[in-house]
Amino acid sequence: MTAPPLPSPPEHLLNNPQILATLHSMSSYIKVETPFNVDCLELLLSTHPNQPFVASVIHSLREGFWPFYEAEWEEKCKQKVENYVTAEVGIAALKAHRDQEVATGRWSEALPEDFVLLPGMKVSPMFVVWQKGKARVVMDQTALGFNDGIPREEAKVKYDDMHTFGQVLNDVIKEHPNEELVLFKSDVAKAFLNLPAHPLWQLCQVVSVEGRFHIVRRLVFGTRTTPCCWCSVSALLCWFGTEKLGIPNLHVYMDDFFGWDFKRNLIIFHGKKYPKRQVQFLVFWDMIDCPYEARKQDWGVWLLIIGFLTDIMKGFISLTQESIDELVKAIHTFLSSPNRKAALRDWQHLTEMYHKMSDKTLQFRHIPINGEVHRDLTWFSDMLKSAIGIQFVDVQVWSDSEADFVCWTDASNIGLSFVYASNGFCY
Repeated sequence: MTAPPLPSPPEHLLNNPQILATLHSMSSYIKVETPFNVDCLELLLSTHPNQPFVASVIHSLREGFWPFYEAEWEEKCKQKVENYVTAEVGIAALKAHRDQEVATGRWSEALPEDFVLLPGMKVSPMFVVWQKGKARVVMDQTALGFNDGIPREEAKVKYDDMHTFGQVLNDVIKEHPNEELVLFKSDVAKAFLNLPAHPLWQLCQVVSVEGRFHIVRRLVFGTRTTPCCWCSVSALLCWFGTEKLGIPNLHVYMDDFFGWDFKRNLIIFHGKKYPKRQVQFLVFWDMIDCPYEARKQDWGVWLLIIGFLTDIMKGFISLTQESIDELVKAIHTFLSSPNRKAALRDWQHLTEMYHKMSDKTLQFRHIPINGEVHRDLTWFSDMLKSAIGIQFVDVQVWSDSEADFVCWTDASNIGLSFVYASNGFCY
């Protein structure tokens, strides 16, 4: 409700004559398009309490998102870095991805064979990540230095998580002890790829496949603030679902929207049964042409929500065995880093609790793994392997309003303090 408006490109780039000339030359390859019905979305959000923010999101959907970049391109960034893909299977995946993106219009057609990069144009390297046998192509905008020109604080996003949703389940079970309840989850298709990049930003999203250049027209996963840009849209969708459609406790984590309903509220939608609240939300998506796949609109007494097995009738949320195995493997890989030193980015991927990361900003600088860290993570790994699930929600948890009395406490190396009924006690 209090989010500031999304930014526009800085004046020093908008008024750069060389970059403007490049934009003019590339006008047939650069396009700002989105599948969203922006006019309809704008109308539906007309009563949102933060209109400056809404206006900036609508403007970005029409004119292209600017990912908070503030630096000078020529000073900060190289012009070209080659792809990291060398294996035949990776190259084949890259070609298949190219064909798909060109066919959908998210990439431009290939630039001429003899094309020479113009001022302001940058070629970002790509690499392939394999997840459960499927290839995912990622553009690395750190290699060129673009992410260095985006303030790190602008990339921070506060997501709805399973802690808050777990409390919702706890409360719902208490309020409706004799009702059959169900969960629902709706997923937006190709979330980031629905967001057009600003024409200026498209100039630095040039990629190379088989020696031919293409311009990537949508925001990509490799840009530091792409999740922030997407969440500005998803937050507005969630607001409409909650405030205008009356869907209580609707949560969103990136491109997954999830909530609960009564089983007696099942209705037919597109030939299948769904909870009424989920149907309300999907009808809204149909109105604004929000892309989604029917097979990814799930509901049931238990669901896999953002990687957690969630059972609304039993009131628990737990990790799957597969997730536990992957986490244990990640810990062992981290602890097996060469010379017991891991890069800062690996520390950040694993956890943010360790003081050894403080005041360090170089992502590939190695930080020693000391004995304390090794013992902590080894214990955690062993505990995970021997645990029978991990339960986060207990239906017997008391809320603050149910407490008979409230006592505040704090501790230091030399004493304990308590405050109760406006009286203080120190020991």
